Amino acid sequence: MSNFQKQLLAELKRDKKKTVIMAVLLLVAMVVIGRVVLKAGKPATASADTTVRNSTDPQPAMSGEPDTAETGESDHDGKVRNLGPIDTTITRDIFATNPKYFPPGKIDGVPVEFASVKTDDVAAEREAILARARELTLQSTMLSATPTAIIEGQVLRVGETINGYKVVEIGPRQCTLEKNGIRVSIAMK
Repeated sequence: MSNFQKQLLAELKRDKKKTVIMAVLLLVAMVVIGRVVLKAGKPATASADTTVRNSTDPQPAMSGEPDTAETGESDHDGKVRNLGPIDTTITRDIFATNPKYFPPGKIDGVPVEFASVKTDDVAAEREAILARARELTLQSTMLSATPTAIIEGQVLRVGETINGYKVVEIGPRQCTLEKNGIRVSIAMK
């Protein structure tokens, strides 16, 4: 027995898991090689229906013979001649939504009412929020692992609220508050 065979046997005895995996892989390789060698004959030649159909024509039944009634005359070998012109115009916009499936003003079949908000009302609300925020007095800020601000005598951290304003950010000598999506920065005097 050669040195290589001795080492191989020693390795196979030492690691049973490797031995099982190698045996399975060897068995799979033998099956694949056996199927390739023993397979008789060539693969079947592929065949297809060579008739060209207009997109508006109904699909033929799945039989071996082409449907010649709508595509033109056919020779005895199944080849089609005298097809005529094929219509290639596109009659619909593929990006337009179909109102049958997506009616306007509805989401998932539920009517949607769009609030008619006047820009004057939005501007007035914004000015009111800014004016009330200017009345708040930032007395001190303390920057640490958890920054703290003292506003109107209240000790606040990020995420806490005062008079409806949420503390968003605390920086050196300034603080950012938010109310109804409107951010306001107040600074120490």
